[in-house]
Amino acid sequence: MNRNFKISPLEGLPLLPICIVLLVVFAALGMVLSGILSIISWILFAPFAFFLISMLYLRLSHKWAGVHYPVMVRYSRMVGMAMGLYPNKEVDERVDIALTFLLHSLYPNLSDEAIKKLFQEITDKDNVFLDKEIIVKVLERKTPNKSHEENEKMATKLLDSYKEGAENSLKVSHVISELIKYKYGEIEQLEYIFAVMSGRAK
Repeated sequence: MNRNFKISPLEGLPLLPICIVLLVVFAALGMVLSGILSIISWILFAPFAFFLISMLYLRLSHKWAGVHYPVMVRYSRMVGMAMGLYPNKEVDERVDIALTFLLHSLYPNLSDEAIKKLFQEITDKDNVFLDKEIIVKVLERKTPNKSHEENEKMATKLLDSYKEGAENSLKVSHVISELIKYKYGEIEQLEYIFAVMSGRAK
């Protein structure tokens, strides 16, 4: 089965078109008007330009970012659906339901049975964020100046730092990491794992 999927890296940015329109308006006013009014227009243009560039950089600077952020937007909606449909289920169960809904949205042509099989395939794998060997591999890629033993110690500290109850958030990140691997390959998956570990992917 083809595991690739389509998702816009700019999905979930409702302010983006408004920001673009305001930029065009202020830029036009800045060029048409003169004197103090022109200056005011360009002053108003600057923060919107900065905001737009920041949004685009966040989503487009890395391949993993173009999957992580829009998928997290979708996942948030799916969590709301799961809570509304199954208010009496345990949190763990609702997380699984929301992730299943998420996979349905990414693979709309797959049957319910195929989605369940795909979800099982992903979650049956060891969670990459709890796998010391993978974490060491990531650290060695990102910190080549450190010895294998130093990276092993760092990986152990990282695993020990996970607080009790972090399994659900780590499961979501694990599923996203697998989706990134499907779309862009293992190297980008490792980049994403490091981004999550370093707090860049939130």
